[in-house]
Amino acid sequence: MDEYQLNRFKDHFETSSVRMVRQNDNIFILINSMALEGDGCDLCKQAENEIQNIAKLLKCAKGPKGRKICDQIEKMPYTQPIILQHFPLYRKNDKNCTGPDSASEEEKSVTFQPRWDCLSKNSTHLLLNSLSPRLVLSGHSHNFCEVRHPVHNVHKAVTDTQTLEWTLASFSWRNNKNPSFVLGAISNGDFKLNKCLMPRELTVIWTYIISAVTLLLWLFYPMSKAFTRWRRRGVKDS
Repeated sequence: MDEYQLNRFKDHFETSSVRMVRQNDNIFILINSMALEGDGCDLCKQAENEIQNIAKLLKCAKGPKGRKICDQIEKMPYTQPIILQHFPLYRKNDKNCTGPDSASEEEKSVTFQPRWDCLSKNSTHLLLNSLSPRLVLSGHSHNFCEVRHPVHNVHKAVTDTQTLEWTLASFSWRNNKNPSFVLGAISNGDFKLNKCLMPRELTVIWTYIISAVTLLLWLFYPMSKAFTRWRRRGVKDS
């Protein structure tokens, strides 16, 4: 992605590669997954710097108070953020994903290619360890998956804390035979997600066919009765 494309993206969407949004005491972090390639490009460096700046804001909001680095940083109420991004966090494949809107058994065995099918391990660790999100919502694979990612401490040891990620299925029959969407209720201390399945495309097609046939029968039945009465009168008159 060159500088022209990057500026075009910023101008049209009026956002940067990493953006923090506060809504009703909830913190959402919107991330352009293309900026997390980790290849040292200007876009990636800028995104990593923005992530670190947001991490400082969150640490200062969380406390403890009295840090000199926090004196000149805007004070805000702290809550664990929710990350919204296109690429899923790193995982080997969709083998452990379940549900009617998850990948087929054949697709589940396909190994993900980092930075193409999902984020790299390094980018995943950067997001989880720097931002400590309580929830990650992603897409890209067109199939649903629920994953719980372990969180590492400053010594890179695995902690008991896990971060929930929902990779949302495509909202289109072109990409998924069982499309779905998610409804969520989010507060600054909790969240609830509910997955809503849409009807299968074949079900909708048969519903249209049956409805059309029923409508035609309903329209032609009175006409057929009237035609039958007209023929009977004609026979009697002759």
